[in-house]
Amino acid sequence: IVSEPISETSVSTIKPVQDYSRTKFEILDFAQRDYKGVSSLALVLSVPLDKSSDFQPFFILERKDGKKVDGAWLLSDNGKELFFKNIAAEQEYLLTVYSNLKAINNKNLPQRYQQSITTKAIEASVSFAYEGGILPLEQAKGLPIYSVNTAQVDIEFHRVKQDKLTEFLQQWRSGSKKSTWQLDKYSQLSDFVYSARFDFPIEKNKREQFIIPINNINELTPAGIYFAVMKVPGKYDYRQAVSYFVRSNIGIHVRRYPGQLDVYLRSLANGDALQNIQVSLLDKDNQLLTQTQSDAQGKL
Repeated sequence: IVSEPISETSVSTIKPVQDYSRTKFEILDFAQRDYKGVSSLALVLSVPLDKSSDFQPFFILERKDGKKVDGAWLLSDNGKELFFKNIAAEQEYLLTVYSNLKAINNKNLPQRYQQSITTKAIEASVSFAYEGGILPLEQAKGLPIYSVNTAQVDIEFHRVKQDKLTEFLQQWRSGSKKSTWQLDKYSQLSDFVYSARFDFPIEKNKREQFIIPINNINELTPAGIYFAVMKVPGKYDYRQAVSYFVRSNIGIHVRRYPGQLDVYLRSLANGDALQNIQVSLLDKDNQLLTQTQSDAQGKL
């Protein structure tokens, strides 16, 4: 741990010593917890440690076979919590803390601390960041996904047929995963347009967000509604991660009144009103109700 040295006259040093002068120095808890998105071992102390001291030699973490685990303990800002990130899932560890470890109140542990722990299983998983969204044709960074211990995914992209838009939206059901039966229904309302394998760097046992770049994929540049199906290579689950998204540069603001709709069109690229854009209103059976064009203020 690297931290700024604390002078003897520092108020931040003197005050904690006074606050904890009568507090017994002991270990309150040893458990598995998340530290900034990474599964870690966490140690909670009753009194803070001095951040300027070299406390690492007082901690020994070993595997079940007696082999020492490489890594360092990270001290929290309050000085009372320590985290060790370099751990594996479903692994038994033995922690030893020597009694001559000293807190900021100059007290040592009453005795040597020894405790074993078995870490939880962390299953590999992938998911889309949202079920449905808008990806502007010009400014979208890409399709966001979350990954845990998965460095590679296959994604298939489908574009919903123009005459099946209403039917698709009616059949879409909430839920981040869809069954093969549901996917078969959606595929009948769409055209398969693109598939690829995407790789990304991961940190072990950490839930991370990655952006799948799609702006340079020609098959995904036409405006329309798409849905994407994501799977891990070599795995054949009954339910797959699915998300739909709209590709467009047109933003639509709708105000609904009794017997009337006020519709305004704006560019998603610069916010300008869009003139002479033809808009169609369809019923639940995909039948045309009315069709009109926007004026100079982007209003219909």
